[in-house]
Order: sequence, then C-alpha cells, then structure tokens
Amino acid sequence: MNKSFVLPQCTIRRATQDDFAPLFALEVAAHAHPWADEVLRSMLNATAIRAWLVEDTNKNILGFTFVQAVADEASLLNIAVSPQHQGLGLGRLLLNHLIDVLTQEGVAQSIFLEVRVSNYNAIHLYDSCGFVEIGQRREYYLADNNKREDALMMALPLQISFS
Repeated sequence: MNKSFVLPQCTIRRATQDDFAPLFALEVAAHAHPWADEVLRSMLNATAIRAWLVEDTNKNILGFTFVQAVADEASLLNIAVSPQHQGLGLGRLLLNHLIDVLTQEGVAQSIFLEVRVSNYNAIHLYDSCGFVEIGQRREYYLADNNKREDALMMALPLQISFS
C-alpha cells in the first residue's frame, strides 16, 4: 500500500464514555493483544486517568492515548493509531500533545512507559521524543502461542529542578 505522508487535518480532544465503541474497535484493530472491553471502559471512567483522541474532520477516531498522573509521575498506559493511519505522524501528534498538557499543568516531572521490545516503530517514536531506556521487564507482555515478551521501560523528564 502506498501511504501518503501528509498529516490529515485533525483535532485532538478529551475522550469520553460516549467514545467507547469506536475506541474499543480501534484498540482491537491496532493491537495484537488488546485491552479487554471492561478495562477500556473502566479507564474512561477513572478520574485519575486522562484520555485523548485524535479525529478527522468527519469525526472518525484515528488514534488515542491514555495517561495516568499520580504524585509527580505520569504513566503512558496506552497509545494506538488505526492501522490504516499509522506512519502519518498521528502517534507523534498525540504523544506531543500529552507531553505539552502535562508540562503546562505541572502535574508530572516525568513520564514513564513500557513498550514491547519487538515494537521498533514505537521505540523509535519514543526515542525521537526524548524518552530514554531505564530498564527492562522480563516476560512482561503476553505474546503469541502463550509465550511472553520483554518490555523496555522508558522515561522522559518533563521538568528539571535545581533545588
């Protein structure tokens, strides 16, 4: 398939419970081992978790992200872009949006995440946005054929304190 590398005209907004059905469909399409529907629904209802989505001018949801900010740390829980829109910069757009919001609101000094060691595209995105590898979790993710896959742990400092 020949992809255009022009970022589609889109909008980022907070996700709500009304977005559950299309978010869950995107979750299933984008991940080999998606969250269960009850997990996604509970994340949308949780007060400590923020969810944003990116949609096109026709209100089609193209991607989303979930982040939890507790104390002075944020955890990127999930980020997904529809398979037909991957490679267009939407993941970077969502990631930069959440970094900007967390920085402006001052709710976190760092963002942490885990990523499958085999997810080279995501690792490249995180590297290019300033995340650094801080460790590894052995057999963290469920993989095919009832096996497990390691996760890289990555972090991005948002604020530098000189106290």
